[in-house]
Amino acid sequence: MKFVHRLLLLLAFSAALYSCQKEYSLENNNNTVTSDAQWSFKENSVSFSGPVDTGTIDTSGGYKILTVSGHSADHKDLFSIGVFSSNITAGTYKTPYAQFTYTRNGVLLYRANPTLADSFTVIITKIDSNGVIGTFFGKALDSAKNLKTIVDGKFSAHFKSYVTPTPAGTDSGSVVFWSKTGCGSANSPIDVKLGTKAGQIKVFSATAPATCDPAGYFFAKLPVGTYPWVAKCGADSITGNVVVQNNSCTKLQVDFSLPALDYFPTTTSSNWSYAYEGGAPGDTVFTLSTGNSKTFSIQSYKTFIDYNTGGPLDTTYYRKDLAGTYYEYLPAYLDSTNSGFDKPIEYKFLVDNMPAGSVFNSGPFSIKVQGLPASGSISGTILEKAVSATVAGKSYSDVIKVRLSVNAVILGQTTEAYRLEAWYARGVGLIKYLYYYKAPFTTPTDVLDITGRYKVY
Repeated sequence: MKFVHRLLLLLAFSAALYSCQKEYSLENNNNTVTSDAQWSFKENSVSFSGPVDTGTIDTSGGYKILTVSGHSADHKDLFSIGVFSSNITAGTYKTPYAQFTYTRNGVLLYRANPTLADSFTVIITKIDSNGVIGTFFGKALDSAKNLKTIVDGKFSAHFKSYVTPTPAGTDSGSVVFWSKTGCGSANSPIDVKLGTKAGQIKVFSATAPATCDPAGYFFAKLPVGTYPWVAKCGADSITGNVVVQNNSCTKLQVDFSLPALDYFPTTTSSNWSYAYEGGAPGDTVFTLSTGNSKTFSIQSYKTFIDYNTGGPLDTTYYRKDLAGTYYEYLPAYLDSTNSGFDKPIEYKFLVDNMPAGSVFNSGPFSIKVQGLPASGSISGTILEKAVSATVAGKSYSDVIKVRLSVNAVILGQTTEAYRLEAWYARGVGLIKYLYYYKAPFTTPTDVLDITGRYKVY
């Protein structure tokens, strides 16, 4: 499961969104290097064009980002193009340092893929304090992720000063924790901690409370955001995260009844052996659940170790809440170029109580590219539920297949940078892992299969 860690580190190298300070915006005015502000391009002899609306030169540390945005005459299409570099000057910029997206009625029609190096080109022919003129061309993915050829691209825009608006105010919502039964045979109170707030559930009911502030329950009002929580009954505990939404009441059940079998067991000494398809006979991974726990913040995680023939590969940390959501914790890590995770992250890799077709999300996450702040996220989709699967000649029942998309926000646009697919069998755990490093993500780059040698205690 450290595979997501490796992919997110790759994402840190390719992501190009920075937390920026606005330097300029672009508008149609008369103090310009060009007589009008327009954009245009062609794809398969079809012409697209329109006026430029807005754009920015953003700055962060030693890097700058130029973005030019516009719309079509009927306002149904939106156009965006941009580049980033240590200094925006006249010259040639190619992916991943160049960006292009085009949407119609909110649906993506074309986008340059930052993972395909040098596939899309933006040329700034003129830029000064008044405005910018340029051209662009190259390969872009359409909505079906087929590569299309963009030609005859042109853009021009005008600069003027930009003032950052003041936030309108602080939004907040409420959370209430409830339980059908109390702690132990005596139905004692259940202790709950939500972020920095703490309290108890003293009243128990068969259904959720009607309001968000009932007597005898633990409830809190908090600013909008995601908060960790832990509920304790003696030495037993349940952990999770709750999302507080504006003007909403989130009702969360605390249930200490454990399911008989997990899709990702963490019991002590459980172990699994895996091999890469097409790899050498010794190209294997052995995974062991150590039985040890480690606490990060207020969350407790089970510790796993991955080995190959050369010794330990990775130490990994997992937990599951009783809502059927499985998490991995990734500690902060920055390499010698100051790229990677500047803060620890926790992401969901499986939710076992969702029907096929359901989606779950994690993030956004803080990452760095050569010391500059960037952003990534992970979205999950339940592809299949309660199916049978054969791996390395052995059949497994009650399997959940999950797709994880590792996303980057690049110059204000979200793009899928990498893709993973994992298969989990109830009572066994991970049985197959597929990695997709290159768009359009139709053929996996690597496939890891369980060998049939495993033991779950």
